Parts: sequence; structure tokens; C-alpha cells
Amino acid sequence: MIRAALTTALLLVLASPLGATEVLDRREDRPGVFPVLAAETLRERKVRLPDQLKGERNLLLVAYEREQQADVDTWLAVLDTFALKAPAFAYYELPTISSGMRWMRPMIDGGMRQGIPDRAQRDRTITLYLDVDWFRSQIGTADHDGIAALLVDREGIIHARWFGRYDDVAGAQL
Repeated sequence: MIRAALTTALLLVLASPLGATEVLDRREDRPGVFPVLAAETLRERKVRLPDQLKGERNLLLVAYEREQQADVDTWLAVLDTFALKAPAFAYYELPTISSGMRWMRPMIDGGMRQGIPDRAQRDRTITLYLDVDWFRSQIGTADHDGIAALLVDREGIIHARWFGRYDDVAGAQL
């Protein structure tokens, strides 16, 4: 039984793409700018961030822990109304997980797929598997424990940052 479990775990590791998120340009010479990443949506569509994001301005909801989904949901509840008002606007969820967990990617992403029945929402959800401390430092969120909402253009310039749950002040600024 233990042998079968170890064999299954090994097969999962070998079958899972270890490079689930590839850092193409760290942009360390430009702190506060979103790095260039190759990643995949929950619909298994490859995407290059930030230049292949759909909007001229994109709101990226970055969460680091499962328990933060409730805070992300406060943003999601109102974002479709923003998308209708501004066609150049798009939004995405970026669950961000340590690169050390990338071997668990099939189970993690599979669990998220089961919890998100809407195809459009799956296409807007891009799980990042990378060095979380570096990423938080690069995007200017290292000093905050909660989720971050980043307004980013396709060049990676972060025009605004909000932290935590959605509120009317953030909505007015957005």
C-alpha cells in the first residue's frame, strides 16, 4: 500500500509541469513593476503576464492563502459592473503559491477548477507558482499581509495598489 502511494506521488511529480510559472523577466532593475511571467489559466490556456492581459488596464487580485478568498470575493462581486463600463478594463485572480508546491499543481488547480464552475472565471484565474517573498517584494506588497488588488497595464506598470477587502473608497479610485 505504501509502495503504491509512493508510486502515485512519483507519477504526479513526473506528470506535472514543473515550470507551471516561468519568470521570463524579473525586472529587478525596476522595483514596483510587475514581472514578466509565463503561466496558465485554470482553463489550461497559456498566458504571458502582463502583456497578454486583455485590458489596457487590468485589475489583478493577488491572494496568498486559501482563507483570503473571502476578501477576493468582495472585489469579484462588483467587478463585472466595471468591465461593462470600461471595455479596456479586465480583471484576474492570481492565487500565488510557493514554487515548492508546484508538484501539487494538479491537485491544487484541480480543486480550484471544481470550485469554479464558470468558464469565464476559470479563464480569469491564473495560479502562480513562484518565490512568493521575491514576488511580493517586486510588486510592492511585502509590507501587507492581506490580498492585494493591483491596477496594471500591459507594460507591467502598477498604477495603483489596494489592500484587503473591496470598499467604496477603492471603487471610487478605481
